[in-house]
Amino acid sequence: ESFFTASQLKDGKCPDCGRDVTDAKEEAYFLRLSKYQDRLLQYYEENPDFIKPDSRRNEMINNFLKPGLSDLCVSRTSFTWGIPVEFDPKHVVYVWLDALTNYITGCGYDPDGSDDHYQKYWPADLHVIGKDIVRFHTIYWPIILMALGEPLPKQVLGHPWLLSGEDKMSKSRGNVLYADDLAARFGVDAVRYYLLSEIPFAQDGTITHESFITKYNADLANTLGNLVNRSIAMANKYFGGEVRRPADWNEEPDADLRRLAGETADSYVRLMDVYHNAEALDAVMGLAKRCNKYIDETAPWVLAKDEADKPRLEAVLYNLIECIRLLGILLTPFIPGTAEEILRQIQAPAELTGMETAVFGKAEGFRVGTPAPLFARIDMEKELAAIREKLGLAPGRSLFHWRETLPYLSFAVLLCLAAPFVLRLADAPDVPLLSILYGFLLLPVSGFASGFSLGRRQGLCPLYPLACAGCMLLFLPLARLISNMADGVLVPIALCAALLGNLAGAALRRYRRG
Repeated sequence: ESFFTASQLKDGKCPDCGRDVTDAKEEAYFLRLSKYQDRLLQYYEENPDFIKPDSRRNEMINNFLKPGLSDLCVSRTSFTWGIPVEFDPKHVVYVWLDALTNYITGCGYDPDGSDDHYQKYWPADLHVIGKDIVRFHTIYWPIILMALGEPLPKQVLGHPWLLSGEDKMSKSRGNVLYADDLAARFGVDAVRYYLLSEIPFAQDGTITHESFITKYNADLANTLGNLVNRSIAMANKYFGGEVRRPADWNEEPDADLRRLAGETADSYVRLMDVYHNAEALDAVMGLAKRCNKYIDETAPWVLAKDEADKPRLEAVLYNLIECIRLLGILLTPFIPGTAEEILRQIQAPAELTGMETAVFGKAEGFRVGTPAPLFARIDMEKELAAIREKLGLAPGRSLFHWRETLPYLSFAVLLCLAAPFVLRLADAPDVPLLSILYGFLLLPVSGFASGFSLGRRQGLCPLYPLACAGCMLLFLPLARLISNMADGVLVPIALCAALLGNLAGAALRRYRRG
């Protein structure tokens, strides 16, 4: 629950979530934010990296600080649940305010004298929070700390949202994908990889079962999994699993691969230091893709046919496995289980698995182990069918939930009630024509239009009223021609047709969501 003044509302609704707000009046204590406004703005200017991304910083300055801060309600009297205010027990501390103070009380803050534990861990190096609560952590929380005379956190990162398709996840919409379910089906590392690679630094990311499986197959099964598997297999097949570092690095593909390996490690460190995780991971996978291209360029299976090319073949395989060692190191923060397995399969020495050793050519050689698949390729069609079956959406089973039809059915009833008035404007008899015009033409068409909509998963989508309006404009000129053909008995049939059309639209929408 949040409190907003009338001037803070956006189109009369909550500026954060867009939901309806209600008027409330109660006695409360307030924090005088305006007293600290100039000081906070000066802190922003002196510490330009305090809020990241920059777009969040600009939002706080332009939307809140420059227009002027209003006093902030910090206590409630309309209920008793909460921590009582010591000097006025009929007030309780606003719950989000108490939550913020946990950052410092949890590590030993005491207004009468904090312990060494607090001195060690505060100020925090970084607050990582959702973009919808940036205001609380970059305006209210810093001002509270200023009032207490305590240091501010060194940096606040407001991360973007993960959307389900194009929508924000919501239980009411039924479009929530749970991490536990994904991990149980695809593995923890696969989920970690997708989330860390598909959510940009400043923009919202998106996830669907289709996009997840596509990413899984392309990056993990094909690019990374195949590279590790066939490189180790070739080392075992051609050299009994043991390859040594070459003395000659003059071949052109080798030089390019070695250069990219060095650039990747440098870019990785730079990007990770500024929390651009997706870009860092993209750089790592770029090296994996280059390794696969290197295999095609050097064709080890061709080199293996000529004994004179054995030194060259060994150099190629060393280059590949050394790059795989680097990949194992760089992937450790992202997919730790898989990274450990990669390093185990190439039997990299423990002293060559740390970040400080992520330099191409550090290893003198390798005695690799037995290759094992890292990620099995997923059959998209079969997997989606299995997911739909688990959700109760398999062929032969119900594709819709009755609650999904309520918005459509209620709109259908409203149209039926309005039909006599609409038809009267066309100088046509009202009730009989309702069955033909609304029951058999408009409602089923608009229901299916809503089903085809990609923009919404619940409630009335924009195409629904547009389709209704379009049908009215299209069929009203025919009112006089067909009014005499209608019969009162068709009215209940029309209502059934309306219901079936809307159920079909809801079912199709649910099928698309699965």
